[in-house]
Amino acid sequence: MKLINLIAGQKRNLLSNLNSILNCQNEKLKNFNFFVFWESDSLNNKEISIIKKKIKNSYFVTIKNNSYRKKIIKLLKNKIYPKNVKEQIIRAYLQYSILQYGYKYACKSLKKNYKNSYWQRIRPDNYIEKKIPTLKKKNILLLPGTIHGYGIIDYHCLGSFNVFKIYANLIDTLTDLYKLNIFVPPEIALRMHLTKYKTNAILTEKLPAALLENSNNISLRVNYARTRGNKYLGNHFSQNIIEKDFKFKNFYLFRKIYYYCYDILIRIKIKFS
Repeated sequence: MKLINLIAGQKRNLLSNLNSILNCQNEKLKNFNFFVFWESDSLNNKEISIIKKKIKNSYFVTIKNNSYRKKIIKLLKNKIYPKNVKEQIIRAYLQYSILQYGYKYACKSLKKNYKNSYWQRIRPDNYIEKKIPTLKKKNILLLPGTIHGYGIIDYHCLGSFNVFKIYANLIDTLTDLYKLNIFVPPEIALRMHLTKYKTNAILTEKLPAALLENSNNISLRVNYARTRGNKYLGNHFSQNIIEKDFKFKNFYLFRKIYYYCYDILIRIKIKFS
């Protein structure tokens, strides 16, 4: 079995967060790591050398974003959105376009040796405090939790090939929504996307759910209290998605307090590490 890791997005925090990202390597499997970035935000030779020394089987992909940006701007041409909303749409479109590109690139590079494998998407600014769990089940996605109420956060995603390929093509559902003049945050679009394709997913606290500030110093920007302590809405319209492992699942106040305290402990750990 293989574990194929897609580290895609913006390279911010990548080098300062490398020791954290190392926790995504599974020592029981052969790991393949694809670092995928836009040409305007690409890694230089020194940065690549540092990563190669830390993480084996690493491959580096650089793509131009001009054509992707032109596509989404053209799609929004006759849509009436405030400027700040349009900017959010463009950012979301580029984020999930590069994810889809990285997925297709990895499939092409590995040829036919990618189907019997596990796949993982990792944001470079996602703080991974401990080793990721070994995924033993197939046809299921692991995701960190909820945000925007009904939406699913995906700073981190882990799953077998058959379900990960659905997740990696979220941009297709986003594009369909934009064509219909419907804008929802990508977290909610992800819930719709997984339900549309009847993809089984588990929301679990075993995956990371905290982002780092955009700086050379490691400090948390988005915290565990927000992503794990949020009240989780019922699954009335998507029985394919369940929640496991969270503390005080049915006691919202205790849950919120627990993850607020947990967040403080992580911040202290980062400060003194």
